[in-house]
Amino acid sequence: NFKDEDGCPDLDNDQDGVIDESLTDCLTCVPDDYEDNDTLAEAVPIGLGYELSLNHCLDAQDWFSFTLLAGQRVDLETRVERSADTIITLYDRQGQQIAQNDDIAQGNLASAIRGFEAPYTGGYWLKVSEFNNLTGPAFSYSLLARLSCADDSAEPNDTPLEAQTWIPTSDALSLEGALCDADWLRFDAEAGRRFTFEVSNPLGVGPT
Repeated sequence: NFKDEDGCPDLDNDQDGVIDESLTDCLTCVPDDYEDNDTLAEAVPIGLGYELSLNHCLDAQDWFSFTLLAGQRVDLETRVERSADTIITLYDRQGQQIAQNDDIAQGNLASAIRGFEAPYTGGYWLKVSEFNNLTGPAFSYSLLARLSCADDSAEPNDTPLEAQTWIPTSDALSLEGALCDADWLRFDAEAGRRFTFEVSNPLGVGPT
């Protein structure tokens, strides 16, 4: 038998994608806090801007719902762990599929629907399923649904190497649409000089 990344024997001898759970000190299968949400009728309402920790422990489908205003744009993304390989599918109020994504890119088994523009005001339903309907303790993922936002004038500045040069003054620096990623700035300072930095979020949405 082989061992997985936690050093646990892999006794999936029947090749059903589920590691035997009788083993002690190995992966355990604990359903996430949003179960049971295995069908559209059981969809769990979620807010935008919060990352949820989830899994396909006992079932291969999780359903969620949220409300949008007509014209609002949203990003729907998963991050996968261990053996997870998600597929996300978006449905309208008639239960019709309106968007879907399997893999973000070749070799990236997470999923993303980005920049979806709501055609009407009302409810939308999102299904997150596991590829090949596999289940078990190795299929963990997270889900983030958030309002889309455009790059600000300082982009790209998502890493220290991309930091934009800034001259500190008493005037506020506006980074519109800076709620989707980290923003880095650099400035020169004389030894002994003291600074006070304040960050405000006038939209009241997302992190600061």
